[in-house]
Amino acid sequence: MGGLSAYLKALSKRLGLMDRVLFAGYLTNPYAVIAKASFFISTSRNDSFPNALLESMALAKPCVFTSCDSGPAEIMGKAHHFKAHTLTESEYGVLITECSVYDVAAAIKLFEDESMLEKHSQQSLLRARFYLGEGCNRILE
Repeated sequence: MGGLSAYLKALSKRLGLMDRVLFAGYLTNPYAVIAKASFFISTSRNDSFPNALLESMALAKPCVFTSCDSGPAEIMGKAHHFKAHTLTESEYGVLITECSVYDVAAAIKLFEDESMLEKHSQQSLLRARFYLGEGCNRILE
């Protein structure tokens, strides 16, 4: 979290969200935390090949990722240079626009639907297996 750590913790407390937000900091093994999540959202604006995306997919987590110049769109099934200009449901996940809190909120709302959560969970695992092969099974153990 870097320099925003104190600000974000204070904001979470002020908004009454401390019991819903985890400020884990650096983890050598994030799988235990990700495994308990309903889905994974990253708002990174600069991630050419996001390992966290594939790690979350290997845990069968539906994924929402910012549509950077390269990487996330390709992993999620779109052409390499595709860039979303609004929330875009793709074959293996959901892409959101950079710096759009509205897209983040819409993605969370999308996954309130259990059928969407299940669909994207299955698709995430399928895509992880494409990239990780049998290595994907070791992550799930």
